[in-house]
Amino acid sequence: MAARSVTGREGSGDTDRCDIPYYVSEFVEREVGNDYDSLKKLDSLIEKLSESKKQLEEQVLTVSSEVPKRIQNALKNAEDSKKSLNGLLEEETLLSESISSHLEKAEPWMEDLGVLISQVEEIERHLSYLKWISRIEELSDNIQQYLMTNNVPEAASTLASMAELDIKLQESSCSHLLSFVRSTVKFWHKILKDKLSSDFEEVLTQLRWPFVGPPQSQAFGLAAPANASDVYNNLEMLFCQLLKLQTSDELLTKPKQLPEKYALPPSPPVILPIQIMLNPLQKRFRYHFTGNKPTNVLSKLEFSRALVMLILEKLAADIPFLLYDDTLFCHLVDEVLLFERELYSVHGYLSSLPSCMHILSEESCFQRWLTVEKKFALQKMDSMLSSEAAWVSQYKDISDVDEMKVPDCAETFMTLLLVITDRYKNLPTASRKLQFLGLQKELVDDFRIRLTQVMKEESRDSLGFRYCAILNAVNYIATVLADWADNVFFLQLQQAELEVCAESDAVSQLQLGQLASMESSVFDEMINLLERLKHDMLSRQVYHVFKEVTDAAKLYKKER
Repeated sequence: MAARSVTGREGSGDTDRCDIPYYVSEFVEREVGNDYDSLKKLDSLIEKLSESKKQLEEQVLTVSSEVPKRIQNALKNAEDSKKSLNGLLEEETLLSESISSHLEKAEPWMEDLGVLISQVEEIERHLSYLKWISRIEELSDNIQQYLMTNNVPEAASTLASMAELDIKLQESSCSHLLSFVRSTVKFWHKILKDKLSSDFEEVLTQLRWPFVGPPQSQAFGLAAPANASDVYNNLEMLFCQLLKLQTSDELLTKPKQLPEKYALPPSPPVILPIQIMLNPLQKRFRYHFTGNKPTNVLSKLEFSRALVMLILEKLAADIPFLLYDDTLFCHLVDEVLLFERELYSVHGYLSSLPSCMHILSEESCFQRWLTVEKKFALQKMDSMLSSEAAWVSQYKDISDVDEMKVPDCAETFMTLLLVITDRYKNLPTASRKLQFLGLQKELVDDFRIRLTQVMKEESRDSLGFRYCAILNAVNYIATVLADWADNVFFLQLQQAELEVCAESDAVSQLQLGQLASMESSVFDEMINLLERLKHDMLSRQVYHVFKEVTDAAKLYKKER
C-alpha cells in the first residue's frame, strides 16, 4: 500500500495527463489509508460517489438540452428581424415611389406657384416702395403745413425725421428712391436753414457778435434790460432749432479736407449754430490772411487764435513758399509752436483733433524743419564754445549752487537740447519724435567731439583751469542725460524705438531685451562715450599728479 501510495502521489504530480487509476488510488489512500477498520466507510463512500455521479449526469443533461434552445431562440430572433427589415424596405420603396409620383404630378403646380410667389414678392416690393414715397411725401406735406403756420420748431423736427429715413435707406439699391429722398431733404433743409440762419444772425447782430475786443468794451446794443432777456431767449430757441438741422446738414454738406499728405486725424463736424457764429470770424480771417492784403505778410505770421482749420489751410498754402527761406521758415515754426502752446494750455484744445503739428509733420516740411533746427543748433554751439565765458561757471562764486562747477558752454548746450525737446514733444506721431531724438543724439556726439578736440589742445596742462572745465562739462552732460533717461517722455520714446527695432530687425535680441527690460535707455550710447572720455581725462590727471609726486620725491631723495 505504501508503494502504491508513493506511486500514486508521483502519478498525481504529473499535471500533463489525466491518469484515472492513480487518481482512484490516491482517493482510496486518502479516505481509507492503512487503517483496515476504515473499510467500513466504503458503503458510505460508494453512496456518496454515486450521488455525486448522478448530480454530474443531471448537469450534463441540463446543459446539453439548454444550449440548443438558446441557439434556436437566437436564430429565430434573427429571422424575425430579417423579416421586419424586409418589411421596412418594402414600405420605404413604396413611399419613395409615392413621393416621386407626387413630385412629378406637383412639378407643374410648383412652377406656377413659383411664378405667383415672384409676382407677390414684386408686388410687396412695389408696395414697400410706395409706402416709403408716401411716408416721405407725408413728412414733406407736414413740413409745408408747419411753415405755413409759422411752426418752425415742428418743421425742423420733421426734417430731422426725414433725414433719419435718408440714413436708413443708404443700403438700398433703389437709386431713384434715394435720389428722391435726398432731393426732398435738400429742398426743405435749404429753406429752414436760410430762415433760421437769418433769424440767428439777426440776434447775433443785436448782441454785437463777434466779440473781438476786451469784455469791458462790449456795449450791449439794447436799450432796455427786458429786451435783452428776450434776445437771449430768442438766441437759445434758435440755437436749439438749428441743432435739429444738424443731421440733414451733415448729409448734404461735405467738410473741406486738406490733402492726405498731412495725415490729419478725423474730427467731428462743427455743429450748425457754431458754424454760423464762426462765419464773421472766418470772413475776417480770410480777408486779412489770404490774397494780396497788407496783413497777409509771410514774415509776420501772428495768427488768429479762433479757427484752427482755417489756420491749417493757410499753413498748408503758405509753407511751400517758405521752405527755402531759413529765416522765414524758422519764424513760421516759432509762431506755430507758440500758437499750439496757447491752444492747448489756455483753450483746452484736445490733442486728438487736427492741429498745426500735423502740417509741420508733412514729409517735405518736416525734413526742412529738421535741417533748419540742426543748422541753427550748430551755429549756437559755435557761438557758445567761442565765447569768452565758455569755460567759466555762471555760479562760480556760489558754492552751494554749483557743486559740479559746470562751465557756461555745457549748461547752455543742455538748455539748447531741452528747448529742442520742448519744441518737438507735441508732434502727433512717435516716428517723427524719434527723428528729432536722433538729431539730439547727433548734437550730443558733435559737442563731445568738440570737447575732445579742445581737451587735446589742453592735454599738456591736465590740471589747468580749462582742462578741468572740460572734464566738468563732460561729467555734467552725462549726468543730465542719465536723469533724462528716466523721464516719462523719453521712456515713451524708448518703447516706440523698441517697437520700430523689433519690426526692422535692426538690433540684436540681446539689445531688444535690454530695451524692453529698461536696462538700457535711449541715451546709453552717448552716455557711454562721455563716460569713456571722462575716464581718459581722469587717467591723464592721475598720471600727471603721480608723475609730479614722483619727480618731487626724487628731488627730495637727492637732497637727503
